[in-house]
Amino acid sequence: MVSYFTGPALGTAIDSVLGQPEAAELVLVDNGNPPAVTAALVRRAADEPRLVLLTGHGNVGFAAGCNRGAAAARGEILLLLNPDCRLKPEALARLLDEAVRLERPWLLGCRIVGPQGHEARGGRRHALTPLRALIEGAGLYRLGLGRWRLNRHAEPLPGSTVAMGAVSGAAMAVPAADYRALGGLDEGYFLHVEDLDLCVRLAAAGGRIVYAPSVEIVHEGGTSAAPAAFVERHKARGLARYFRLHRAGPAWDVLAGLVIAAAYGRAWLAGRREARRAHIKLGRNGPGS
Repeated sequence: MVSYFTGPALGTAIDSVLGQPEAAELVLVDNGNPPAVTAALVRRAADEPRLVLLTGHGNVGFAAGCNRGAAAARGEILLLLNPDCRLKPEALARLLDEAVRLERPWLLGCRIVGPQGHEARGGRRHALTPLRALIEGAGLYRLGLGRWRLNRHAEPLPGSTVAMGAVSGAAMAVPAADYRALGGLDEGYFLHVEDLDLCVRLAAAGGRIVYAPSVEIVHEGGTSAAPAAFVERHKARGLARYFRLHRAGPAWDVLAGLVIAAAYGRAWLAGRREARRAHIKLGRNGPGS
């Protein structure tokens, strides 16, 4: 679990993991939190043998943070879990039930739902391509192109574990040995798209990506204090890296260019909105506030 100014959801996420007897340990990578939160985490780790806290290294990015946590982990199966996600009761028991049936290497995605119980976008996906990204981002799936959509949460929920093109790194399980054999997450991604990249690399290595609807995770979402423009910029950079590393010809490059340009456009707009809000706040409160 990698945390960066997560907010109150972090405590709930920690409780949900440590409340499950199947959790051998929780490795929490503190990429940055308010001093009072970090101090509380240090105290809790001192009192809870299953909580391993890695802190003091600063914000090294999500992929690098996950790799630090994986390097410290002692278990045979890793579950990468966002700090604003909480495990439903028996989630780990069901995950282990699924794991024993799978032939390695494998990567397992979970059913991720929002606070109201509706399936979240991105939990089950096709493998990322420029065409699918363009159709998803531009909403073209509404024009009868649904079969080319990236996200699959609008499809009927499978009744059992099924093969999937890609799953979300918000709640992603993988044998520790397979994760390390692949080199972990690519640290060239700072935030976003690193999970899709891992799915492609595992599939290329002969592995199987599956989606287990029986393993349910609640994703609070929107709890991080990271500015939207910061997040969108790194998402755009992640897409650019992914499409460069996994390119497949001239048509791929043209469509990828459109997707990347749109992503940087969203980052620019997010920055403009944040600057406007800051200007309005300054005008209301005065320069010395």
